[in-house]
Order: sequence, then C-alpha cells, then structure tokens
Amino acid sequence: MTAIRMVNVLGSEEIRRVQERLKAAGFDPGPIDGKLGPQTRSALEKYRSSQQLIRSGSDGLLHY
Repeated sequence: MTAIRMVNVLGSEEIRRVQERLKAAGFDPGPIDGKLGPQTRSALEKYRSSQQLIRSGSDGLLHY
C-alpha cells in the first residue's frame, strides 16, 4: 500500500476511499462512512507509525 495523502479538507468520498484502503491494509478505521472520526484518525496514526511516516500540517494529517 502506498502512503495515504491527507489534506486539510477532504470530501466524504475521498475519506471513504482512505477508510477502505486502511481496512484492506489491516488498520481498522471503524465504519466505512466517509467521516474522519476518531477510529479513522487512530487507524491513520497506526498506519503512519507502521510506515515510519512523519506528521506535518497543523492537524497531523498531511503526510507522504
């Protein structure tokens, strides 16, 4: 799985695709609902850690 690129404003379809990719990679984002909720954020953090990706951006979501 390639790194997921998050930007400050994502539409629900983009978030849904990110959730699907996280789930496929073994990182549980919770419901695939197109919302950037706490479970999705947790899954992103776990993914970042597993890939040794660094945080950038004020919310920590923008990265490669």
